[in-house]
Amino acid sequence: MRAFEYVLAGSIPDAARALELAGAVVKGGGIDLVDRLKSRTIAPPRLVGVDRVAGLSGIALDGVGALVIGATTKLAALAEHPEVVRRLPALAAAARDAATPQVRAMATLAGNLLQRPRCWYFRSPLEACPKRGDAVACPAIPGRHEYGAIFANTRCAAVHPSSLAVPLLALGAELRVTGPAGERAIPFDALFVGPEVDILREHTLAAGEVATAIRVLGRDSGRLVEPGPDTARILGAQLASAYAECRHRQSSDWPLATCAVAGVRAADGSLSEVRVVLGAVAGVPHRALAAERLLEGKRIDPALATRVAEAALDGATPLPLNRYKLAIVSAVVAEAVTALAPL
Repeated sequence: MRAFEYVLAGSIPDAARALELAGAVVKGGGIDLVDRLKSRTIAPPRLVGVDRVAGLSGIALDGVGALVIGATTKLAALAEHPEVVRRLPALAAAARDAATPQVRAMATLAGNLLQRPRCWYFRSPLEACPKRGDAVACPAIPGRHEYGAIFANTRCAAVHPSSLAVPLLALGAELRVTGPAGERAIPFDALFVGPEVDILREHTLAAGEVATAIRVLGRDSGRLVEPGPDTARILGAQLASAYAECRHRQSSDWPLATCAVAGVRAADGSLSEVRVVLGAVAGVPHRALAAERLLEGKRIDPALATRVAEAALDGATPLPLNRYKLAIVSAVVAEAVTALAPL
């Protein structure tokens, strides 16, 4: 590990100023960062610690009843918070199932969302990789891709590593950031960048921007919900969600596939504003649009869950060594969809 300067920021403006140095990197919980420092795949001149900045951690309700979650909130706290468990069960489940108890006690929400891919070619200093800027084709595609992408994988086989990004995209969340140009909110639909767009990055944060909070919004025909007579219909108990995943072992392994389903439940038990999002299957969290169309406006029953699970594979292009993922994806989709069936 090479020498670097460590700056412990006391405020968001302090952090933004410290990040003006070219190559400076934010440190929250440090789980992903320390791995990359130890493997020598990065050598930043400065680390900017934000884990002690007041106001970056915690969970609260805003004026319209949406949840605002601080960027440095630990996954363990997120998994156990009563409002998250009650209002956003898919998010609570993803946080509860992530990694190990030790990691959940240290890892932050923003760190989980913005971590780099876990592909062994990308993480190895002994291998050339286009995601690190090397002028080569993705070595995983003709090589070891057992855990790689089964969607949008012609340029890069790495999968997006964040399990919490999956329910947050399904729930219509936004990420708030602060940087040299001031504050802005990035809808999760516009947060992630796939390798076919830019192989060097996975998100749209600009240089020097710091994630400050995640706000989980209601949705109504794709519009963000603001205070008004329909707010109670869309937020709170009417927003239903579920999460499922599959991994080799219950702890320590990265998921082979994840799925989050979210929508607004009507009085007759049907779902509208449905989103079905898959994780660990592409370079970004993958919206299964064909599955969403099947679910929209329907009451869930076993036959429908089976059809939705099949539709979730629409457009899949598995590689020779990861075709087994197709059956796993169908299974986790069916599990998440079935969990939302009316009692």
